[in-house]
Amino acid sequence: MTAKSKLKKTNVKISSKYQFPLRQRNHYELLIDGENYFPAILNDINQAHKFIYIEMYLVSSGKICSQFIDALSKAVARGVKVFTLFDHHGSKDFSQQDVRRLDSANINFAWYNPVKVMQLRASLHRNHRKIIVIDGAIAWTGGTGITDSFAYNKDPSQYWHESMIRIQGKCVQDWQKLFEQVWSRWSTCILPSIDVENSQLLDQSSESYSQQGRVVSSSAIYSSEVRRSLLTKIRGANKRIWLATAYFVPSRKLRKSLMKAAKRGVDVRIMLPGPITDLSSVRYMARRYYAKLLKHGIRIYEYQKRFIHAKYSIVDHWVSNGSSNLDVWNLVWNLDANQEMFDTNIAAMHEKMFLHDMESSHCFTLIEWKKRSWWSRVWEYFWGRVRGGLAWFSRREALRHHH
Repeated sequence: MTAKSKLKKTNVKISSKYQFPLRQRNHYELLIDGENYFPAILNDINQAHKFIYIEMYLVSSGKICSQFIDALSKAVARGVKVFTLFDHHGSKDFSQQDVRRLDSANINFAWYNPVKVMQLRASLHRNHRKIIVIDGAIAWTGGTGITDSFAYNKDPSQYWHESMIRIQGKCVQDWQKLFEQVWSRWSTCILPSIDVENSQLLDQSSESYSQQGRVVSSSAIYSSEVRRSLLTKIRGANKRIWLATAYFVPSRKLRKSLMKAAKRGVDVRIMLPGPITDLSSVRYMARRYYAKLLKHGIRIYEYQKRFIHAKYSIVDHWVSNGSSNLDVWNLVWNLDANQEMFDTNIAAMHEKMFLHDMESSHCFTLIEWKKRSWWSRVWEYFWGRVRGGLAWFSRREALRHHH
């Protein structure tokens, strides 16, 4: 099977509005920054009894990666089946030595869509999801990678600000299904037959499992539940729309929806990276929209302390956290997935994180923005033109597939 045919089968069109239903009886935990969520994830791996699924975009050899390989190797030694799927482009810094370590430990490993020079268009499709499923009882998602960039570092430019969600309850089966759908296209290894719905490890009698949620996914140009759901929530917002994203190159539809919400009195705030970022070009693309958004009363914050890589949305008491950024390229070319949560407590946790990050951010006024340097305007214009070309190419590709 060719890479192109595999991609077509991976990006299955969903006939209904959403692939997965809104599910009751979940429990969510928000963990902020790698020094908090990495130990928790590794602890869950150390407690695994049956199987572990890991699907990641960004994996780089180093200290954190070695800790994961060691934990997974120990899991296999005690009889746990481990399956790992890494994006070939995003994990280009995952060394061959570490690939051999996985193989020698009998850890099942596959690359998603290996980059091929003679198939550049097909190689643009990437798997940007961050999924960890353990025994069908616990799932993790958010914006992290398995790389030292998310581990504590005294150098703020090397220490990325991120969040992850730990999930228990009914939604775990949907994260498991997402992994299984993609794995079957890129590996011949057979996954274990696990009935998540009736798993004894999934203790749904706990009183703490009281939160609603839905898993939403984006299958590149074929389906974008993440984008559709966010736009629906923005259009129905009553009090607030707070967005945090690492890469903000919004579609015209999203920009208009945000401005209309602000016009009707909704508190609209956007948290974006400041001078510390891994892609200055995308920051300049985002700044092309600042003036118009500020004119409509939207507050824009640039985080100053570190590179903010977190990707979450708060609309009233609804929260979405996962791998999806608010940029055109991401929504057209990547596989992504978010956990939506309908709960006042988890919304309050995200609100607290947002407010805390505001203290380390610069909030622009329209008057101040108009006084920015001519050099900044030149870069904004240049990268704005590049953005236009990328958007045109993405729309053209989307139309080509839809027809």
